[in-house]
Amino acid sequence: MYARFGDIANSLRIVFSEKRNVAIFAVITLLMFILYAYLLSYSSIALLPVPALFGLSVAVIIVSFLLSALFSIVIVMNIYGVKRGVNTSTKLSIGSFLAAVLPSSMCCTALVPSLLALSGASISTVVGTTGIIQGPLATYEPLLLLLSGVLLFVAIYKSSVKLYCSCNVK
Repeated sequence: MYARFGDIANSLRIVFSEKRNVAIFAVITLLMFILYAYLLSYSSIALLPVPALFGLSVAVIIVSFLLSALFSIVIVMNIYGVKRGVNTSTKLSIGSFLAAVLPSSMCCTALVPSLLALSGASISTVVGTTGIIQGPLATYEPLLLLLSGVLLFVAIYKSSVKLYCSCNVK
């Protein structure tokens, strides 16, 4: 069954009518914002020629806030669904989180060289391979972050549909 956008808004209204869910949303959004802002501050997005606030690019702040808010909505909807016995889109929310975190953590940090070194690769292999892995991630990072946002919207939609169908929200 497909839901209309009004039905999705009603599902969100019901989920966020509980003060506990609003508090969970606020805490998760803050924690995820800190994580995203830290990871994206080393990414190619931080290099955009835009003003900075508090040492972070405005683009990093906006992307971090949007992704953290969307991810938090998905988590709160999943918690609400579990509490009500409704199976929501947990796999989709995990996939969207990984799509957002992995490129930014692997792109311009020491994660890839460290993993290569821990796997027993020689120095020349680490130096030669790191750029091959990190280059495409840096190039396509904005597209991967956009994909993550789309996946989060789809997760919100699917969770709303399942909650709407199970609760008969009208």
